Amino acid sequence: MKIAYVLFHIALERTSLNIWEYDFQTKKINQSIHGFDPIISNAPESLIENGYLHLESVKEFGNMYAKLFERQKMLREFLSLWIPKERGISMNIYVI
Repeated sequence: MKIAYVLFHIALERTSLNIWEYDFQTKKINQSIHGFDPIISNAPESLIENGYLHLESVKEFGNMYAKLFERQKMLREFLSLWIPKERGISMNIYVI
């Protein structure tokens, strides 16, 4: 199991994959795996309020979370995000 964990982290570091865990009850995102602030509270609202989304993606982002709360099993969205160190980026988001 330890080797799989190490290989998983190497793959994350060398790709543009982004994995978050979302807690529906607390509305918190755990993204410590990427070296960002480990916990984001009050998601998705706080991400929108803090300017992590381009204006063109705010509606789609809200729709994505609405689908998550409806417990849709598979989602795919293309959003434009703002990450301070990387400026603006666009990414495909897959929810499994």
